[in-house]
Amino acid sequence: MKLSNEERLIVAMLASVQRRLGIMEEHDEVDPDFVMGAIYAGQQWAIPARYPGLFSPEALPPVVDEVREHLSMWTALERCYAELPPVEQERVAAAVGPSRMPVQFPGYDAQHERDYLAVTRFTVEYMQMHMELADRADYIAGQQMLPLYEAMIARYRQEQISADADSLAPEQLIRVLQTTV
Repeated sequence: MKLSNEERLIVAMLASVQRRLGIMEEHDEVDPDFVMGAIYAGQQWAIPARYPGLFSPEALPPVVDEVREHLSMWTALERCYAELPPVEQERVAAAVGPSRMPVQFPGYDAQHERDYLAVTRFTVEYMQMHMELADRADYIAGQQMLPLYEAMIARYRQEQISADADSLAPEQLIRVLQTTV
């Protein structure tokens, strides 16, 4: 969704009227604070994503699809690791080394991966998806992460084929976490 400057002004004015009248989401289908947050954050894709019945289906920007895939993978990796018995956690930690521990989504590089960082913040904070990541301060990694994430996703997909239900075995988790570019 791309809104022109004029359309953004109209939406902002309507959101102000809706707030002033006290019409909130439980009385209406559209949350003016969410809509304005999406506009101010430059994440207009989120409006039709949250309210699909109001809009014709449209593809999400590629960066949004990529972030969603990264967040889904990391959520699963963190969950799989957390569910392991302590002995297995120690084995995974020893195998992958301190640079990959803790098993936690490191975020994106603030200088080179700004768009990914913005989508991540909006997805977690405004869309309230992947709430297990909400306690992370800033999602900023100290280096570029996209090449590593892409390699990890390829390996993760391979491991999922032979995974037991929704969980990876410790060996599979190790292989994904040991992925290099």
